[in-house]
Amino acid sequence: MKVLKCKLGELLDYRIEICLFFALIILFLNAGSKPSIDICVSIFLCAIGLTQDRVKVDLYIIIPFIVYIVFGFISSYNAHGNIADGYTATHTVFPVICLLSSYLKERNLKSFRRICVYFAAVMALIGIGQFLYTSLVHSAIRVGGIVGNPNPFGMFLVISYFIFMQCSEIQEKEYFLWQYIEPILLIALALTLSIGSFAAMAVGIVIIIVYKFCKTNTRKAFDFAVTLVAKVTMGISLGLLLYLSSSRSGIPWLCVPLILYIAVFIYFWKEFEKYLKKHKFMSVIITVLSLLAAIAVILIRPSWAATFKERIEMIYSGFKYLTVNPILGVGSYNWRHLNFLDSDKTFGTNHIHNSFINVGVELGIPAMLMLIIISVRFLLKRKSVFGGVATAVFIIHNLMDVVFFNVSVTAFLFAAESELRYSGRYISAIAAKLIFGGFAAVSLYTLYWYIVT
Repeated sequence: MKVLKCKLGELLDYRIEICLFFALIILFLNAGSKPSIDICVSIFLCAIGLTQDRVKVDLYIIIPFIVYIVFGFISSYNAHGNIADGYTATHTVFPVICLLSSYLKERNLKSFRRICVYFAAVMALIGIGQFLYTSLVHSAIRVGGIVGNPNPFGMFLVISYFIFMQCSEIQEKEYFLWQYIEPILLIALALTLSIGSFAAMAVGIVIIIVYKFCKTNTRKAFDFAVTLVAKVTMGISLGLLLYLSSSRSGIPWLCVPLILYIAVFIYFWKEFEKYLKKHKFMSVIITVLSLLAAIAVILIRPSWAATFKERIEMIYSGFKYLTVNPILGVGSYNWRHLNFLDSDKTFGTNHIHNSFINVGVELGIPAMLMLIIISVRFLLKRKSVFGGVATAVFIIHNLMDVVFFNVSVTAFLFAAESELRYSGRYISAIAAKLIFGGFAAVSLYTLYWYIVT
């Protein structure tokens, strides 16, 4: 009986982790298809939060988040006549996750990040399986996984890779199947063929390498750099080879023997890493050959230049809409209608491909400023360079894309990397309950609106 009570006590110590992980699973399975599901997740997490005590939290993130949500609801009411019609209703889950994750102690946060990495590996395997199935039954496609869209799925894998590096840096032992996760994430990332995600990955690696050169001696930093780039190049090259074997060979089943080869390579990935560290010249050669992998990506997706040009035009066009209603914005999803009616070029997307400008246009400049404050604050409070890079590449990616509006991917980042208890101050249990209660109340109303309409 004592053993049972002890086990139950240990389980209760991890209750917030379990609830957050369960919430992430639901968000990914929903993949934004039904806003009411995302709202239900927010209500569920608020209910958990209402049972908690005081917490140490960064007010420079929580307060701007609350202001962002408030302006979003006011904007929705101004544009649509109610607060529920728009994406702000689903964005309430973001501050709730940030605040709830603040209750995680250091060891709980470390274990939760490991769980997130394992979860990402499962998502990557599902994506690879999706590619094999579609290649054999239909034709090769860019992998979107459970997320459904290759671009946010690619960014999810990039974030997960840097969280994997963050966990690997501090862990004292090798966890179950941990050594196989790195190549799986890289191969799945390659199958997305997301140029934006590749660029974010490259930027993140450059930041890490520069950091290493600044913090360690040149020789160690160089060895780390060539080994890291060689591993990333090999993993992505394997994924590209798998894609090409099905899409360009004219023999779809050719991917079957290749996936068997890749499975063997994954099994011996740790030995490959040891070989690179022992034979530095091979790391240098593979690093140089990484340029060929970059060229291969460009050749596979020649439309990237036109896409990049169109996004620049879209961002430039979006600036002029900031003055239509600078305080409250034009309302969620209304930019597209304005763009359609305008004499300028019409873009076939729901959002301006710069999350900050899109928020400024649709929810107002104050909401955009709150988002900028949140982003800057997240960057300034990083304890680990890898966690900082995961956040930085997410922000950089949102300058040319809209992954912020993918609730599951953004919630994943906030859950794993919010770290609101660092550089924060305590708020009372009453204040915490008021915040959770406020979000629960508006979420219940928006859920009711979605049900009756």
